[in-house]
Amino acid sequence: MPAAQSQIAGITPNSGKPGEHVVISGSGFVLGSTSVHFNGTLAASFTVDEANQTIDVTIPDGATTGLVKVSVSESYTF
Repeated sequence: MPAAQSQIAGITPNSGKPGEHVVISGSGFVLGSTSVHFNGTLAASFTVDEANQTIDVTIPDGATTGLVKVSVSESYTF
């Protein structure tokens, strides 16, 4: 059975600094197989809420302005 397709619907707030939290909303987010990158910098601290299809993530040190990438078996960029 193929993996469910994931999509990012939005990021709130839409900007932040390292150490701050943002919430990524979308669909197809699952526990255990998700990673989050901020312009190539891996976020070590995040929580996936499968019921609400959100990811609460701390922006990692060293993150710079750029793409946010959520990976769930496949990669999707917002």
